[in-house]
Amino acid sequence: MEYIDRYRGELLEVFVEAEAEAGRFPDELGRLGRELIGACHPLKTGGKASVIAYLLPYWMDDITGLGRRVCRDLAVGSLFAMLHYSIVDDLMDGPEAAPADPRRLLALGQLFHAAFQARYARHAVADPERLWALYARYAAEWAAAVGGEPERRADPLDVRQLARKSAPVKLGAAAMLLAAGMDERLPAVEEALDLALAVLQLSDDWQDWAEDLAAPNGNAFLTIVRDALGPDDAEAGEPRPFTERDVKAAVFRRGALARLSRIADAYAGRIDERAAPPMLILFARTLADGIRRGAEEAEAEVSRLIAGHGFSKLISDLSKT
Repeated sequence: MEYIDRYRGELLEVFVEAEAEAGRFPDELGRLGRELIGACHPLKTGGKASVIAYLLPYWMDDITGLGRRVCRDLAVGSLFAMLHYSIVDDLMDGPEAAPADPRRLLALGQLFHAAFQARYARHAVADPERLWALYARYAAEWAAAVGGEPERRADPLDVRQLARKSAPVKLGAAAMLLAAGMDERLPAVEEALDLALAVLQLSDDWQDWAEDLAAPNGNAFLTIVRDALGPDDAEAGEPRPFTERDVKAAVFRRGALARLSRIADAYAGRIDERAAPPMLILFARTLADGIRRGAEEAEAEVSRLIAGHGFSKLISDLSKT
């Protein structure tokens, strides 16, 4: 993927610097910090974390021309910020979801957050108040999104709601624009980022639907599934729990994945090429293409079963309770 391959050398340097800095954390926190950093290295482990978190400063350099040293500092800082929020997300899901002892993770998360702030402060000379005010807004957007998940069903048609889960990522773009004296471009870049982050969230929700079955409200794909399956007792406040069979029925019988694909395609297509860096556009379109391929594969499977007279068996199997 070009939006990664173009920066392979820099990515290696970013992770070397991040691991070296984490290695200076006290006691066992240094070892654990390096371990978590290594686990999300996209060139070594294919780590789960989205590369937009730490590649965005490099993508923005096509607009700002600030140079690799600034990009690298902000990329390392963004990696630390991503790890901080990842730890918080894991602990919100419960101690059993955490990759290590929760007390150590909380302490490590604070060290990551301090390291992120220190890296960003190096390049906030022009307008530090504005930068940290923006960060406060992005953090508040994130908090509103994750704090309301248990009660509020994710809406695949609400771009801003989808993007809020990754709102702190936007600070990488804001810092680059402020450092370059181009803050007048921030509103248009934020709009492009919201669309790209919405596509990212739709892609993540599609990939993670099985893990989210027990608590589907935060998953936009499962909202589409519920809509596709028709009314249940949700209006009474007690929606019927999902099963894997429900999801497969919605995909194969009701075109739920095809609908998700159309929404993601529309968001990626709305990104303003005059405002967004080319790699951000490519990133969003690549994610949307991945969802589309999944939908096409589902449709091809249905066609194959129909041709082989196996579709009626599939319907029968999916209808069984």
